[in-house]
Amino acid sequence: MPVEFIGFIGNHNSSEIIPRSGPVVDPDYIGTVAKAHEYAGFDPALLAFHADAPDPLVVGQYAASVTERLGVFIAYRPGFTAPTVLARQFATLDHLSKGRVSFNVITGGEQRELARDGNQVANKDERYARTNEFLDIVRLEWTRRDPFTYTGKYYQVENAVSLVKPYNERNIDVYVAGASDAAVEVAGRHARDAAVDPGISRMTKTIRAKMFFRKLESNALKSHDSQVNKRVKSSAERVSKACRTRAE
Repeated sequence: MPVEFIGFIGNHNSSEIIPRSGPVVDPDYIGTVAKAHEYAGFDPALLAFHADAPDPLVVGQYAASVTERLGVFIAYRPGFTAPTVLARQFATLDHLSKGRVSFNVITGGEQRELARDGNQVANKDERYARTNEFLDIVRLEWTRRDPFTYTGKYYQVENAVSLVKPYNERNIDVYVAGASDAAVEVAGRHARDAAVDPGISRMTKTIRAKMFFRKLESNALKSHDSQVNKRVKSSAERVSKACRTRAE
């Protein structure tokens, strides 16, 4: 299983012990940290999403513009931007960065913070159901050459099609953060990998990894799309190996 070193690019110099100084969006700081990550050999660097913070997609564009190899791992929440629009935004940046974009899907666990952006879906499992529909449409927008129509509970689109596709045939890697049953269900259907809370127990992580693996296998059997099968098989092999290693 390949190891990736994922860094983090903030919007300004601050931490739990360092009070912020300077502007909320500090281009000099962002550029310096992005270049430092590239020089140090990090694979991607995460750009986080918060309801009161600068937009990570825009910051990611800047980080990509001042680097040549560093991946930009952009966190974004379903439910606040139309999936067709977000798919084109990510695909456009993927071309401008020559294939260095990945998508960290943050469904969100704190309703009070989500409400700041107008979220009306209070139930967490329902939010994951919305995420599932969102990613269905994103994937269709990235892969379909002909117009498509999608009718779901949370999203409906008619004759949607995008001229801009991801830079590489592999599409844009999607990661899903979460450890609930609903999160595993969505991750197994859509994600390259699943990220779980580091605070949960090792046994729980192992169980969740196995659940993710089984969901990947199940979706591979259901899919008739060769590209989806290839992506799912690759992810399943990685998770299976990780489960065996953890068990040992």
